[in-house]
Amino acid sequence: MKVALRRKGRKPRTSAHQKGVIRMLALLKSLWSDERGQGLTEYALIIAFVSVVIIAVLVIFRGQIEAVFTSAGNELSNPH
Repeated sequence: MKVALRRKGRKPRTSAHQKGVIRMLALLKSLWSDERGQGLTEYALIIAFVSVVIIAVLVIFRGQIEAVFTSAGNELSNPH
């Protein structure tokens, strides 16, 4: 195993693997502290939650909603 000896006034050599790891850690650190997309993500979560609530309400009140539309359709097709 070769050991990179520190030469006078120079930094020790780093391998390509070490450079890749350093770049990866720098990228992860920048992504972790980057808050530019945070607002968009929050809005997406709110829209997803509202969609789930609307679907749940439609499923729960399916019978009543169907009755309203059936009654309206009957009234329109059989005017008095």
